[in-house]
Amino acid sequence: MIDNNMDFVDIFEQKICEYTGFKYAVCVDCCTNGIIVSLELLNRIKKVNKTIDIIEIPKQTYMSVPMSLKLHGWNVKLVKNNWKQSYRIGNTPIFDAATDFHEGMRNDYTEKEAIVCVSFQQKKRLSLGKGGVMLLDDKLLYNKLKRMVHDGRYSHMSHNEEVNDFGNSIILGYHCYMEPEKAAIGITKLNQKEFLPQYTKHTYKEYPDLSKLKIF
Repeated sequence: MIDNNMDFVDIFEQKICEYTGFKYAVCVDCCTNGIIVSLELLNRIKKVNKTIDIIEIPKQTYMSVPMSLKLHGWNVKLVKNNWKQSYRIGNTPIFDAATDFHEGMRNDYTEKEAIVCVSFQQKKRLSLGKGGVMLLDDKLLYNKLKRMVHDGRYSHMSHNEEVNDFGNSIILGYHCYMEPEKAAIGITKLNQKEFLPQYTKHTYKEYPDLSKLKIF
């Protein structure tokens, strides 16, 4: 029974976990924002230092990743990286796996603290037009990420409840949660996963060299 539109997101996240093998999933409005929020969380818990750390990104990748990192104040360096399937964000346990979505994919990411960010953009295997998900096994990180993507609050609460009753529990968050309508489409597609396009591993060769752009 659906009591709240955000229930669709919760159900979709659970189905993604069952499909991929990860314990937890946090849906977002796009994969790039999943990477940003993951990095910001690691900075908050002092797993990475935003002030001094240099985040190496392949020079051949989708431009929204280094562009968004720079706009959020991260020190970005484009490097040669002949990646296949996915690549690591700097020296962090975050992976840009935008093009990588397949059954049992948890087995491909053996790092315990891995946060694997996947895209559901219109050209991806599970196409929702736009959207993404952060996949992980760490419950503490999951609980923080789940709130961070929804304005730092619990997604099922009314405005009065969250401010008047739980105001002290609200954290500084982002406005990048997945729309429940997109989650409902995702549920339908995963219920008929046999109709998903064949899985293939994408590589760096499909992307232009961003180091040639003046902005980088």
